[in-house]
Amino acid sequence: MTGPNPPLARPTRPRSVMAVVAVVILAVAAALVIPDGSPVPSPDPHASASGSVPSLAAVPSRAPVASPATAPSPAPSAETAWQSVADATIAAAADLVPSDVDTAGIAADSAFTLTSRTTESAAALAARLEVDPAVRLQRSGTADRQVVRPAARLAAGGTYRFVLRSPDGAVEGSWAFRVRQPLHVAGTIPADRATDVPVTTGIEIMFDQDGATGAASHVAIDPAVRGSWETVGRTLVFAPVALQPKTLYRVTLRHGVPIAGSDQVLEKDVTFAFETAALATDTTPAPTIRMGRRAFESSTREAPVLTVQADGPGQPKPRDVSGVVYRFPSATAALAALTRVERGSWTRWQGEGTVPTASLTRISRYTVRASPTGGWATLWFRLPARLAAGWYLVTVHDAVGDVQLFVQVTDVASYIAILSNRTVLWVNDLASGTPLAGASLVLPGGTRLGPTDANGLLVVATP
Repeated sequence: MTGPNPPLARPTRPRSVMAVVAVVILAVAAALVIPDGSPVPSPDPHASASGSVPSLAAVPSRAPVASPATAPSPAPSAETAWQSVADATIAAAADLVPSDVDTAGIAADSAFTLTSRTTESAAALAARLEVDPAVRLQRSGTADRQVVRPAARLAAGGTYRFVLRSPDGAVEGSWAFRVRQPLHVAGTIPADRATDVPVTTGIEIMFDQDGATGAASHVAIDPAVRGSWETVGRTLVFAPVALQPKTLYRVTLRHGVPIAGSDQVLEKDVTFAFETAALATDTTPAPTIRMGRRAFESSTREAPVLTVQADGPGQPKPRDVSGVVYRFPSATAALAALTRVERGSWTRWQGEGTVPTASLTRISRYTVRASPTGGWATLWFRLPARLAAGWYLVTVHDAVGDVQLFVQVTDVASYIAILSNRTVLWVNDLASGTPLAGASLVLPGGTRLGPTDANGLLVVATP
C-alpha cells in the first residue's frame, strides 16, 4: 500500500532484546565480584553498558529463540566485562496496514491488511490478533494476505492497540491506531468569562490535535485589536499591541479550520469572552455588591427571599440594602430579558447585563436589613411584602451600579432532572399542597411536552 504511514504504530520490543539487557546486567554484576582482593576495574566512560540495540521503530518484530548453552560461560575478566553485547537479529512477524488513513488518524470503518513476513501463514497470524479496547474482528482473504475488519465502527478519537501473539502467548507484534475525529478546541487563555485579566496578556487557543492550519484567518476579536499571530505546536497565539483596561473582549473562532493532510475540520464556531482589569492607577471604586444568583422563585404566600454577594476582605457584616421592585408585563418578556442579559452577567465593569427599566411597571421601593448566610461572602434579605403571581425585576443599589435580580412569584413548584436518555418533571401546587396534574413543559422554541399525570409526574425521552 502506498500513502502515509499508519499513525502511532508502535512495535513491541521482543523478548530477545530484554534477554540482551539481562545478560548485560549479569555481566556487570559478575565484574563487580573481585576475588582475592583484586582491584575493581574502572569502566570506560565511552562504552555502553547496554550494548548496541537495533531500532524497533519501523516494524513489529519477533526474535529467534536462542539455543540453550551447553556449558557454563566463564566469568568475565576485567578486560572483557565492559565490552558491548552483539546486536540481536530481529525478524518482523507481520505487517498490519489500515486501508483508510490520513494525518488525523484512521477512519472509524477502516479495514486492516495483515501480511505475513515469516513462513507462518497470514491466516494463522490473523487468528491470534487481539484488540484493546476489545472489538470483534472479521477476517477474510488468502493464506498470505488477510483483510481484518472490525465488526462495528470504532469510536472517534479513540486509540486501539492491536497485539499479535505467538501460540504460547508471547507478543510477536503490536500496533496502535488513533481514530480520526473533527478538530476541537481543548482550552483558551484567558478562560471563558475570566475577569480582571491583565492588559498585557496574550490570547491563546489550544487545539486537541496537531496540524490545525490557517486558524488565524478564522478568528475575530471584538472590539478589534492590532497584533500578530503565530502557531506553537497545537496552540494558536495572538500577541496584541495593547488591550484596553476594563473592557469586555469577545473572541470567536469560526468553524472550518482544517487539519493539514486530512478532511477533518472544526465543525462549530467557538466563542469565549473575558474582561480586562483596571489599571493600577485607576481610582474608580470597585462594586461592593455583586450578583451571585440571577433568578429566584417565591410563592404568593410569603415575601421573596433573595441573596447577593458582598465584595471585600473577610466575611461580610450585616448592612442595609435598598432598591426598587419592577414588574414585567408577561413571562415571555421576562424570559426574553433574562436570556439577553445573561451573556454579560459575569462581568465586573461592564453594564452589558443590565435590563432597561423605563418600560417596566414600578411596584415599590424598599430598604431592608441584609445578613450574612454563613456561606462565602453571601448576604440574604427578605422583601418587605408579598407579591402577586408574576415576574419581577428587583434592583439592589450599589454606589458603582445596581445589581438586578429576576424573581418569579408562583404557587407552582417544580423539580426537573435531565438525564442522557430521559427527563423527569415533578410539579406540585403549593396552595393546596397536592401534585399538579395537566401541567406541560415548554422548551425554548415552543415545543410542548406533557401533560403531567395525577401524581404530578412527567417522564419523557430527553430531547
